[in-house]
Amino acid sequence: MANYLLQKGDKIRLEKGMRVYAPIPSKFLFANTPFSTGVYESKAIEIGRVYRKQVVTKEELLNKSMDAIAGVLHISAEELNKMSRKEMETFIDSLNLNFNEEEFDSSIYAGEYMVEYVSFGGGGVQGTPSGYETYAHGWRVFA
Repeated sequence: MANYLLQKGDKIRLEKGMRVYAPIPSKFLFANTPFSTGVYESKAIEIGRVYRKQVVTKEELLNKSMDAIAGVLHISAEELNKMSRKEMETFIDSLNLNFNEEEFDSSIYAGEYMVEYVSFGGGGVQGTPSGYETYAHGWRVFA
């Protein structure tokens, strides 16, 4: 393998503006998951970008169709269709959902890292304003 590619044990510095694959809470990526506690494990992000959660009010949630509510809350639409509006409001209150605006600052990924693992997984060529250039040579680096 070419000696210019990162290898296990190398130290690297990640800075704002660099693009990396990193974990990020799902609620900051997708409009239909504002209450999710899940994490998208490997998303291409720019270090330093601030991601904001799609804000949904309780009133907006109550005014959505039952199918939409079921999708946002990840529960059965059949169960929800049996509820009155008052029962729905009580149910939503019982979930202790966070309707506040939140943000995720990806600057937390800036810093110095040690390469733990590398692999070759293909590669490619992409067009740029100055012509074509290869990217990553398929070399995946985990640090």
